Amino acid sequence: GTCAPQEDRARAQLAPALQGSAPLQILLAEDNTVNQMVMMRLLSKRGHKVTVVGNGLQAGNAVRERAFDLVLMDVQMPELDGLQATKQIREMESAERRSPVRIVALTAHALKSDRDQCLAAGMDDYLSKPIVPAELDVVLQQSSAAEPNSLDEPEARPRAM
Repeated sequence: GTCAPQEDRARAQLAPALQGSAPLQILLAEDNTVNQMVMMRLLSKRGHKVTVVGNGLQAGNAVRERAFDLVLMDVQMPELDGLQATKQIREMESAERRSPVRIVALTAHALKSDRDQCLAAGMDDYLSKPIVPAELDVVLQQSSAAEPNSLDEPEARPRAM
């Protein structure tokens, strides 16, 4: 019943990230079931509440229906890819004067041009697959530091241009 030293270090690093931060409402848009399970485990282990959808069309509908603190958006999905879904979400937020939700790309493509393409589509950040837990923790901490997203308060969190 003992942990390896490496596991002890990982738990010690994770503990401060969880202290004092409320659970985030996270939308995970990911079409691969294995990736869904991995991300669900990483996020729920950190105390966050996760809603999973399998494509960009479902992601857009979910964001219209309820408020999320963070959207983790796979870039390559069926029906509507993550870039197109992000553009539609940003257009809807603008048209309805909603506070923009933080959207972070999840992709296996790790070139600077891929990152630039995600940012140009309106995404706020970028994580490359396979997900590095420490990098995910940084994104989660940044999202926790931001004011909560609310459908009722369109001016709650201004979007940087």
